Amino acid sequence: MNPYKGPALPVKLPQGTLINCWILTRAIAKSICPSLREAKGIDCIKGKLQKQLGSDLTVCMGLNDHDLETLTRLLPELPSLEGEISDLAEKTFLYDYFGHPDNPGWQPVFFNANDLTLNGWEITRLQGQHKAMLESYIASGIIAAVNSDRKPTQWAGADSHVSRKGALQYLSRHLLVSADGTDVPEPIGADVKTVGDTEKHTSSNKNDIDDTLSNFPPTAAQPKKMVWTFELMKTLYEIRHAEGLEAMREAFAPLSDSFLRRKLREYKRLVAAKNLVKKTGQNNIFGQLGGKKVLPGQKIGTAGSAKTSKPRKK
Repeated sequence: MNPYKGPALPVKLPQGTLINCWILTRAIAKSICPSLREAKGIDCIKGKLQKQLGSDLTVCMGLNDHDLETLTRLLPELPSLEGEISDLAEKTFLYDYFGHPDNPGWQPVFFNANDLTLNGWEITRLQGQHKAMLESYIASGIIAAVNSDRKPTQWAGADSHVSRKGALQYLSRHLLVSADGTDVPEPIGADVKTVGDTEKHTSSNKNDIDDTLSNFPPTAAQPKKMVWTFELMKTLYEIRHAEGLEAMREAFAPLSDSFLRRKLREYKRLVAAKNLVKKTGQNNIFGQLGGKKVLPGQKIGTAGSAKTSKPRKK
């Protein structure tokens, strides 16, 4: 859910010569779809309740320019609004609102918990799109990226960084601007590949992000029935470690912390199994064990079952 209908807002880039790719794509997503959890004041108000003509039925209507002007004038004299509005905060606000002599007579409607959940999913979806596009630029050599050890990488995750110049080039290509007035976008020159070229040069060994997004988000009624692909668990892991617990809760609301922790543990087991494949050279380990943890002394049977080797008798 995107409450903002205008053009993208300026992108808030962090300071420094290297920009974390995860933070960059998250900032881009929030410039296109501002986070309702970070909303303040008038941005917390979704619309107004009004009676339909010839009926006692009330419906939520959008705010027109006159409504916005009225609220802008009244809000400084009313209780402050921020993020998700609790029942108590709503009652307190409405009590003072209707008690104000200049109230317009209609009741404001606030964004609710479901709106915030859908808004979080939309931000994550947009971030996934820009992460995939940024990776295609990196894979094609348009923008260079390094990991935390300053070694070249083709990924745009939490451990990857691009130069400030590269970040500004990406913003310029997508008609976005930096919120920092000292940042001047440098357009990518005509001698580099076009967007179409980057798509066909995208590395073929990447996990398919489109497959992830097709299962993302789940329906609000059945949030745990999404297909938890490896890429989706990787996304969960990156959010948790790049932006912290609150960002993870926002992106994966309304799933519980305990459920998400289980998925984090599952992701770590899958990564451990994949690393074992690389070390042992047994390419069938990961597929046959289905991502389960491999115990010391355990090897793969011909039928795909795990067998524990026994010491030979002397």
